[in-house]
Amino acid sequence: SAAAAAAAKAGLPLLVVRAVSDDAGKSLPRVARVPLRPDGGVSVGAVAQTLCARPAEWPAVARLALDTRAALAALRGVV
Repeated sequence: SAAAAAAAKAGLPLLVVRAVSDDAGKSLPRVARVPLRPDGGVSVGAVAQTLCARPAEWPAVARLALDTRAALAALRGVV
């Protein structure tokens, strides 16, 4: 990756840590596939529009939010 190459060139160590918030057996709700804003943030309007069109996805979105929160907590425990 570019980060690894830059670290190697500068003679700096590099550690990559990853946390996964969903397992391979779960399907992501459609709202999770809504495009992000150009800055990488979540487009709240697009998410709201998708959830209004597919209200049955609310439970899956809530589960994904909880799983993501747990993954972030695990990352915080490492770094």
